[in-house]
Amino acid sequence: QRFQLRMNSLIDRIEQLEEELDNLDPREGKKNGAADDERMKKEYDMLSTEKKVQILVRKGEIKKLRHRQQCTIALPTTIQAVSSKDLHNIGKLKDQIASSLTDIGPSGKYFPHLDVPVPGSWFQVRRFVRQKSAQKGYECMKLPQYFNLLSSELNINEDVGRRATSFCHDLGDVLFFDKEGLIFLQPSFLIDLFKCVIRHDHKESTY
Repeated sequence: QRFQLRMNSLIDRIEQLEEELDNLDPREGKKNGAADDERMKKEYDMLSTEKKVQILVRKGEIKKLRHRQQCTIALPTTIQAVSSKDLHNIGKLKDQIASSLTDIGPSGKYFPHLDVPVPGSWFQVRRFVRQKSAQKGYECMKLPQYFNLLSSELNINEDVGRRATSFCHDLGDVLFFDKEGLIFLQPSFLIDLFKCVIRHDHKESTY
């Protein structure tokens, strides 16, 4: 019940922000063609800097709230009490776990790749990134360099490589930042970098 109340509150806040955005941004109105697009763009350009900042702030908040909405999960309505001594209710627990594999939550399927045919090229890429991640110099790469590597060594084009790499990201094999143009073939390398920046030296704190 609390979960549903939080979700409803989230939806209400998104709707409120979208309504405010409609009133602030002339580009959010109904369009009937290129003439309307041009007129709305001119109206937006005439807005004050303060108004434009308000529009950006609301858009940013809506984006964050929608991300929160997608990351939510629905908790099970029934909790199975089991015993490891006499295996009481173990069968029911196994059935509940099995049924949860196909459950659909607020953000979609919890296991989207389950029982979905995966192209062989995706597994080629997965084996490739695992091999390269163990080699020095391949911990972090820029995407053009990475896709060139896939093309030269596996004969896989960028489109297939992008989808295969996204699959590897979902499985936790890599950290794939498409917008930033970076890929970490060794996710732990990023943690090691943070350790160099955020650290605590006991000796420094005692002298």
